[in-house]
Amino acid sequence: MQHLVPIFANLSTEVKKNILIDFQQVWQDRKDVNTQKETKAHIEDCIEQFREKGIRTAHKYLNSVLGSCYGNKKNAAVINYNGNVYKCTARNFTEENKEGVLNDDGEIVWIPEKYQLRRTIRLFNPVCQRCRIAPICGGTCSQQQIERRNVKGCLYGYSEADKDEIVLNKFYADVVRNHI
Repeated sequence: MQHLVPIFANLSTEVKKNILIDFQQVWQDRKDVNTQKETKAHIEDCIEQFREKGIRTAHKYLNSVLGSCYGNKKNAAVINYNGNVYKCTARNFTEENKEGVLNDDGEIVWIPEKYQLRRTIRLFNPVCQRCRIAPICGGTCSQQQIERRNVKGCLYGYSEADKDEIVLNKFYADVVRNHI
């Protein structure tokens, strides 16, 4: 990614304000600790290089809370080659995961029960309803909430210390960086 920094660095400020480099985890990545540490360090370095050149970044890979998942957005949809519609790209495009279809007029026809569940699930967990970082987190990813409805507790497993770090990172990203 750092090879792309010079390309974006030469863009005008007007163009840069319309760009967001959004680092997303590849869910099939290896899960060993050393690889994760190396990847995290590499991403942090790339983020810093982009930001130094005035390019906005997002990084759910480093901290899933600092932004809403694209699948949670009302107008986000993934349309497969066969017209099946999905909300989450981190799951297989199967008939079971389908949430709608594209009709002949090019409109999405949502499966009503799936659509309603996804729209209401995010703050379903009582732990989320009482959590002090709920305004930042928004109840996690709706896909995870759907799949883990019976889990009691934070789906991210955050401790109070983790929550402190999230609040500080959010403050730094939104307030401090914007005034430097």
